[in-house]
Amino acid sequence: MTTVQWVGRTVEGIGGLLPVALLLFLLPSVGQAQVEALSGEELYIDRLGCWNCHGKSGGGGSGPAIAGTQLSLRTFATYLRLPSGEMPRVSHRLASDADLATLYRWLDGIEAPSTPLPITLSLEQSAPDGEAPTEVTLTAQSAATSLDGDPPDTGTLRYRITLQTMVPWVLEKTPVANQIVEYQLAGREDWSTFTTDDQGQALLGADQGFVLGDGRAGEPATARLRTVLAAGRHALVVEALHGTDPDELGLVGIGTVVLRGADASLVATQPSAPAAAQQQTAIEPHPATQRPDKLVTHEQMLEWEQEMKNWGRWGPDDQRGTLNLITPEKTRAAMSLVREGISVSLYHFPEMAMTIDNGNMRVEPKHWMPGLDPETGEVRGALDAISFAIHDGGNSHIDALCHYVVQSDRENPTVYNGKPQNLNAEGCGSGSIDNMGPGYVTRGILVDIPLLKGVEYLDKRQPIFVEDLEAWEEFAGITIGSGDAVFVRTGRWARREAEGPWNYAGETAGLHASVLPWLKERDIAILGGDAVSDVQPSGVEGIWRRPIHDILIPIWGTATIDNGYFKDVAELAARLQRWEFMVSWTMMPVPNGTASPFMGLATF
Repeated sequence: MTTVQWVGRTVEGIGGLLPVALLLFLLPSVGQAQVEALSGEELYIDRLGCWNCHGKSGGGGSGPAIAGTQLSLRTFATYLRLPSGEMPRVSHRLASDADLATLYRWLDGIEAPSTPLPITLSLEQSAPDGEAPTEVTLTAQSAATSLDGDPPDTGTLRYRITLQTMVPWVLEKTPVANQIVEYQLAGREDWSTFTTDDQGQALLGADQGFVLGDGRAGEPATARLRTVLAAGRHALVVEALHGTDPDELGLVGIGTVVLRGADASLVATQPSAPAAAQQQTAIEPHPATQRPDKLVTHEQMLEWEQEMKNWGRWGPDDQRGTLNLITPEKTRAAMSLVREGISVSLYHFPEMAMTIDNGNMRVEPKHWMPGLDPETGEVRGALDAISFAIHDGGNSHIDALCHYVVQSDRENPTVYNGKPQNLNAEGCGSGSIDNMGPGYVTRGILVDIPLLKGVEYLDKRQPIFVEDLEAWEEFAGITIGSGDAVFVRTGRWARREAEGPWNYAGETAGLHASVLPWLKERDIAILGGDAVSDVQPSGVEGIWRRPIHDILIPIWGTATIDNGYFKDVAELAARLQRWEFMVSWTMMPVPNGTASPFMGLATF
């Protein structure tokens, strides 16, 4: 029996927060109970969509290579059931124990290895629960033998320390950058320090004097870590890495502990299995999404993919999609809607603070004054700079037509009009934002569902159905039609103002998949939401985490606007009792870009 050696490296494409060959990108949609056994490849590609981050054969992509593992099947399965990293919990409804064994064997190619890891790491709290310890103890213990039969040489190890702020759902963990951490090795009285980088990491090795033990098998070596964290929930991850090249380090051990920052002191807790399970419990979809008259199945989505295509409608090489419906005649008609001459912005600018719903693209929003005097530090001119991710959770933006691929053929990533996505370090090769026109003026329609239902904002996870859209049309005295820009308000920003930020990307009100045929008949030009347009969770089984996005962008060629700010326009429209207006926006021509900031303006 052989074992495939794998390289454990940080997952930069998913936040650089947890490494290891276990980090499978598993979509949070929970499917129905499995009725027939799937092969490992079918589980990897079709059911779980792991290839999106880890490559078609586990060779790596935005996530690490996972073809081969040194972990036992039991450890592998336990981690998937109760993960501490960037993926959601894999429930038994999504994958049975037999499925996990099949997936494990497919990735590794052999039965689970019986040889233990060379190094085991553990992190323990330094005081009982309820107290406020300021230290965490890291213990590294050599196994009886390494994989080649010899005791591992601890002196060649490096330790990657990662601090991250924890939030309830996948892909929403934030690195704790520029954090000073003190460490004291066993047998020493002095404390040393390191500072985490912008990914919340620090790589320590022999050159920093950070060496645990002397490699003797079975003898644990310890170090104490302490720091000061702001109030909130955090996690500390320690990885033992073997090798000399920082870019080619093999993972030989992992330790993770959940931290709570409180009153400027570090509180470390090692959660019990039930507590950990509770922390990782998947968010269930709203019960209404599962009603027999509303339920949308995987098979139905596949049919709609084929039946609703706009491919070729404006020519085989078109890259604007339904924005073509904004004709000169449509623009002139929209201009006639201006009566009062009052304009309000539809744009939300990303905050310069990292929160649960902001700064979630591993890019910290920053505003600074460059060109400071190197000696005095004084500002030498009224010049400034800014940086943020276009897809930031607090930034209103238009998704380009290359942002989502056809879900049924993810082995060959295809975008609108049947073109290959051709995604690389430069961006998209087809359907990019710079090919979608300079800007547009058309009729805007606000669909204010909280106003319709007499509430300030919708409940989290609340789906919006066709009857809601038609009831709004009757209430507002308008009919949504061809070439319109439709903005659906759920009250996200009102809820945020009242209750604070939350993980809206995993739990928010929005359109249910069953509205897709209705929207297709209306032939709209663009769809905007104050969150992500889709109700989250979607309630659709299998791979369809965001079915509205999945159909509109690659199948119809309909761009979507995420994180639109509709609070001001809702107040003005209610005062004027008019919910149609002229809307205008420009497209930022980001070369090969996957999105553009949406700085829309509604004029009444």
